[in-house]
Amino acid sequence: MKDSAQLFDKNSKQSNRRLSGNTDWISDQEMQKDGKIYYRVSTNEWVNSEDTYTYIDKNITVTTKSDSTKQLINSTGNLSNRGLISNSSWKVDRSFEFHGKTYYRVSTNEFVSSDDVTIN
Repeated sequence: MKDSAQLFDKNSKQSNRRLSGNTDWISDQEMQKDGKIYYRVSTNEWVNSEDTYTYIDKNITVTTKSDSTKQLINSTGNLSNRGLISNSSWKVDRSFEFHGKTYYRVSTNEFVSSDDVTIN
C-alpha cells in the first residue's frame, strides 16, 4: 500500500478521509465503477483496489532454494534493494498473488516468490 489511500463514497466521489499506509482493513464488499474495483472498508467508504493488496494469513516457514540470492518485491511489485541468501529460513505470515504468482511476506513490505522457496 502507498503512504495513504484515498477513500471514496459509493458514487466514486472522494471522501475527506484516507487510510494510513501499511494498515490492515477487512472488506466485506467489492464494487466496480467506471472500470475500477473498490473494496468497502466502512459503511459508505470504499478504497480503490489499486491502492491495496489482498492477502491470505499464513503461519509457515520457508527456506530459500540453494541456487542463488532471492530477489524481493514490495506489495506493488517493485523490486526491493534487498534479497535473501540461499538456504536461509524465513517465517511467513501472509501470502498474496501478483501477476498470477504467489509471494510470501518475509518483512513488513517485502515478499519472496513461491518459486524461490520450499515450505518447511
